[in-house]
Amino acid sequence: MKTAKAHSSSLFLFELIISILFFSVAAAFCVQFIVKAHTISSDTGLLGKASDECASVAEIVSVSDDIEEVCENVVLFRPAASFESISGSEGLIKIFYDKDFESCAEDESVYVLSVKLDLEDNMLRAQMDAGDIYSMSASHYVRKSAE
Repeated sequence: MKTAKAHSSSLFLFELIISILFFSVAAAFCVQFIVKAHTISSDTGLLGKASDECASVAEIVSVSDDIEEVCENVVLFRPAASFESISGSEGLIKIFYDKDFESCAEDESVYVLSVKLDLEDNMLRAQMDAGDIYSMSASHYVRKSAE
C-alpha cells in the first residue's frame, strides 16, 4: 500500500510541474505582447506630437507673407528655434525637442524639426522634416505688395 500512495503523489507532483511550466510559457508570451504594445503606443504618441508640431509650423507658413515673417512667427511659437542661412528667397529653421518631444535647447535635444523655406514665383514653400518620424510640406501663395 505504501508504494501505491507514493506513486500517486509523484504523479501529482509531475502534473503540478507541467502546469507551472505551461503557465510560465504563457506568462512569457503575455509579457512580450505587453512590451510590444507599450512600444507601439510610445511610437504613436511620438508620431502624433511630431505631426502636431509640423502642422503648427505649416499654419505659421500659411499666414506669413515672406520668410522673415515666418521666422518672426516661429520665434513666438518656439523661442529656442535656430535660424540658418536666412535670405530673401531661402531659409532654414531648426527647432529642437527632448525625448518627450517638448521644445528645448540645442544641447539637450534628441529630435530636430528642420524647416526648409523657399520663396519663388510668389509661392512660399516649406518642407518640414522631424527626423525619421514625420515629414510634410506646405505652400502658400503670397500676393505681390503694391509698391
